[in-house]
Amino acid sequence: ADRSLLPPDPELGVIAPGAWVRAKPPGKAAVYRGLVTKVKDDSIDVRFADVDSDDDSEEDSDGLGDVVTLSRKQPIELTNSGSGSLGTVCINLQQTPQDGKMTLRLFGKSDDVLKLLLKELGYAPQVAKAPQWPSVHRVLVPYDKDGRRLPKDTSQPMMWLDLNPGQAIRITPGHNIQGARQPVYMHIGASQPYTHKGETRRPAPGHGKVKQYSSESTSFVLSIEGVQMRLGVWWLVSAIKGDVEVLPIVNLQPEFHR
Repeated sequence: ADRSLLPPDPELGVIAPGAWVRAKPPGKAAVYRGLVTKVKDDSIDVRFADVDSDDDSEEDSDGLGDVVTLSRKQPIELTNSGSGSLGTVCINLQQTPQDGKMTLRLFGKSDDVLKLLLKELGYAPQVAKAPQWPSVHRVLVPYDKDGRRLPKDTSQPMMWLDLNPGQAIRITPGHNIQGARQPVYMHIGASQPYTHKGETRRPAPGHGKVKQYSSESTSFVLSIEGVQMRLGVWWLVSAIKGDVEVLPIVNLQPEFHR
């Protein structure tokens, strides 16, 4: 990939490599913003942004054009970089198509690298505390039978959401399973049978049961229309608070608080 290792910002008020300027590129009537790459006695080299931009440009383009040379005699306005940074860092175990764009490229796990960074910055080791999740899995929530949040100041009763093992559940209307196109789930909400890995499943509405709660993954293990799904326990907390507009699942025959 063509590297875009941008030089650091120079001193304020100095036209030097790394400075951003506004000027007219050769053959252009308009003024464009550009990055200075080299300074000479009678000219400067600049890479301008947005000159002859092409939506079909290569993915590894950094948005700056080829180097052009400007005369020091033409009007050149020095501008703030606005970046406030030296570039981009990528931390990953494998190579990526964007590696050539990075100012700093590190191969490793982000947890390991950031621990080293904290040490380098002089911070004490940080101890993460696991959140306290609800131990009760049958809760009152401000939602209707289709999992839609109740209006404020409504007289409608709140619904019991029961995610204990064995409870019958269903996926709420408006889900995006067909849009997500994950093959193992494509029979849910389908209009015709769907075959995956030699197994054909008939269209199904999205009914199932809660199998168990997994403390290891802090999620509810669900069996829905013959396939397994997981629902993070944080959904239960969000449901109690009424944080989301629509719940992903509700009980098949929900009870309401009277």
